[in-house]
Amino acid sequence: MKITSILFSFVTILWASMAVATINVDGDLNEWGISPASYNFNGNLLTPSSSVYTLPGEWSNTSGYGYHGQATLPGGEIVYYHAEDTSGDYLGPERGGQNYDTEYLGAVLTSSKLYIALSTGQRQDNGKSYFAPGDFHIVVADSDIYGIEVGGGVGGSGATAINLGDSGSTYNLNYQGYTNWSNPLASINPLQTAGSVWQANGTNDWYIENVGGYPHLATQLLNGNLTGNADAYVYNFESGLGTHAFIELCVDLDLLGDPPPLSNMKVAWRPSCGNDEAYLCVEIPSGPPPQVPEPSSFIVWGILISLACVGSRRLRKRLL
Repeated sequence: MKITSILFSFVTILWASMAVATINVDGDLNEWGISPASYNFNGNLLTPSSSVYTLPGEWSNTSGYGYHGQATLPGGEIVYYHAEDTSGDYLGPERGGQNYDTEYLGAVLTSSKLYIALSTGQRQDNGKSYFAPGDFHIVVADSDIYGIEVGGGVGGSGATAINLGDSGSTYNLNYQGYTNWSNPLASINPLQTAGSVWQANGTNDWYIENVGGYPHLATQLLNGNLTGNADAYVYNFESGLGTHAFIELCVDLDLLGDPPPLSNMKVAWRPSCGNDEAYLCVEIPSGPPPQVPEPSSFIVWGILISLACVGSRRLRKRLL
């Protein structure tokens, strides 16, 4: 009976040591320390968790392009992030303009996975004229360019979540930045679905809008070589998010190069108009990227040896 209790305790300890916290890709960014504000004067701002982030003012600095940094998430992961969500009369970096606003972009690297989280004002229920999300733009080793299809569909009322495998979309904007039309990719390229990962061959594989008389940055993935699909992907428009929408995904690093990148990665997202942007650099000087600690094999072997010693002592007692 006592041996059974010891074995049960051993299994419990081993299970507890292996039960490490991970990010659950479900379109809810609470694990990232991000949640909609309960109240503010214009409904635009987010409330970061004070236990995770230490950010000045309304997530901005005076040097422009938001606030970049690193933080430790509640689960122990290291997140690289770009945060900005200020109010203003026109759209642009560190400005408001909720329909096309970028507010938060975060990335977590483990030894085998890349997790991405985004908060934006790009909601389907903004209406057809105001809905045109871009795709994720990833640069590895300063040269290899990848894109992750966001999808989106036609903007309008009755917004529903976009999940892994849903049809991709491209958008055309007029001179003033309003969406003329959206083009589902199901009939053009059925493989370019939400969460699909593509290696781009150059700038020709990206759609660059010309709004207001001058070209903007690359925003939408058009072509490339399919490397695979994300492990999980959600574009969340729930009403409880207020004016925000959340995107969350997880991608196997093998889809971003062989061998997979362990440093010098840049991640960016822009709405299709290209006026606003969120970008970050994941720079790791040496060794594997930060990850949730795993149980030490020394601890496991120590427990096994201790159990063996207990069993050996009891056997000797019985033989005496």
